[in-house]
Amino acid sequence: MFKEILLEVQKNIERRLTILLEQAGKKTPKRLASAMTYGTLEGGKRLRPFLHISAAHLFEGDDKVALDIACALELIHCYSLIHDDLPGMDNSPLRRGKPSVHAAFDHSTALLAGSALQNLAFEILTDLDLVDSKRLRLIKRLAQASGATGMMGGQQLDMEAEKTIPPFTLDDISHLQRLKTGALIEYALEAAFIAFAPDSSSLAPLHLYGKNFGLVFQITDDLMDANTTEQTTGKPTQADENKVTLITHFGAEKAEKAAKDLVEEAYQALTPYGDKAIPLQQAIQALLGRLT
Repeated sequence: MFKEILLEVQKNIERRLTILLEQAGKKTPKRLASAMTYGTLEGGKRLRPFLHISAAHLFEGDDKVALDIACALELIHCYSLIHDDLPGMDNSPLRRGKPSVHAAFDHSTALLAGSALQNLAFEILTDLDLVDSKRLRLIKRLAQASGATGMMGGQQLDMEAEKTIPPFTLDDISHLQRLKTGALIEYALEAAFIAFAPDSSSLAPLHLYGKNFGLVFQITDDLMDANTTEQTTGKPTQADENKVTLITHFGAEKAEKAAKDLVEEAYQALTPYGDKAIPLQQAIQALLGRLT
């Protein structure tokens, strides 16, 4: 079920992003519009949109609204990848199996393209067919999840961690990874709750699931970076060998055991939703499958 739904989400997201980028491109300089499109389409697992749309189905949310929230979230993710690949950050020549945006265009255009995708994401949220209070909350929480108290803050800590002596503690590492990777993943779940959940619902199960998903995703990503090839991942590997991760703290075996425990806890957290939660439960279990 997970793979089939993920494939459907990928197709729907690709179609909707194409429309949104074409609309934005009508008033955008041609080279900038091309870089925005290049950095967004034809690649990526669309995992965050999948999580949002699957969570929206828990509350029988409106498909069109959920799709646009998912697209806004994916644009934020794509912008972060463009900037992460820049020479001043990870200096990566590859992304999703093709030249990264700065390699295909140039540094300045890549910087502008990422920033423009970020702005487009918030523009999409302002146009959602929701009451003002929900739209404002969605915008605020995405700003927090992607900003200095979320993804950007995590990126800063990640850069600092490479130079920190003595090494970061376990709590430091978990906090870093929750901000850098987990904040947008948690937002994917929370956004469905904000937009569609009844007033009587509790965010707690989705919050726990999102927190655990982000940590498991990062652990498995780090293990893959250490153990797979560039052809498998579509980006340079062994890029994290000087970075602080749970693997460098625990070792691979203990890190993988921690990931399995987090998966089980997240799986159980969603049992109150019954069969509607199966795609989400299968999704976090599938992360462990990346290691085999």
